[in-house]
Formats: sequence, C-alpha cells, structure tokens
Amino acid sequence: MALSRQSRQAVTRLFERAKAREDSASKLLDALSYRKVLERGFALVTADGAPVRSAAAVATGTMLDIEFHDGHVGATANSGERPTKRRKAAAKDSQGSLF
Repeated sequence: MALSRQSRQAVTRLFERAKAREDSASKLLDALSYRKVLERGFALVTADGAPVRSAAAVATGTMLDIEFHDGHVGATANSGERPTKRRKAAAKDSQGSLF
C-alpha cells in the first residue's frame, strides 16, 4: 500500500516537472518569436514570399508585402525615393496658412 502511494506521488512529481519544463519552453519560444519584434514597431518585408534583407536587392516595380503586428500592407518598390518627402509636402500644401 505504501509503495503504491509513493509510486503515485513519484508519477505526479514527474508530470509536474514535465509541465514546468513545457511552460518554460513555451515562454522562451514566445519571447523569441518574430511577432514580438513586430509588436515593438518593426515590420517584416517580403517579396514573392521570401524576406527582403536589403534595399539593394529590390528591383523597381517589385510587389512587396509588409507585415506589421496587426496586419499586412501591400506595396510596390519605387526608384528609391522616399515617399515621406512627397507626403509631407502634400500635407503642408493642403493645411493652409495660419497667418
């Protein structure tokens, strides 16, 4: 009877340790996930399903997929001009003058 009780306790401890290891591995995997990087404000850019690692590797006209933490946006590569320059100028023109 005592051996049976000790065996059950040993098996219970074995399962508890296995569960603790699983929880630890799960937390580590979650911390190392690229999705956590996206939550910090970065984006994953892909072309034809492959990650884009440099601007020089992208030809003008290439269709790009930009993944943020909350979804995807499609884009087409241009000649390297930053679109923010045009947007700022357009916003400045459309706002009007305060004076």
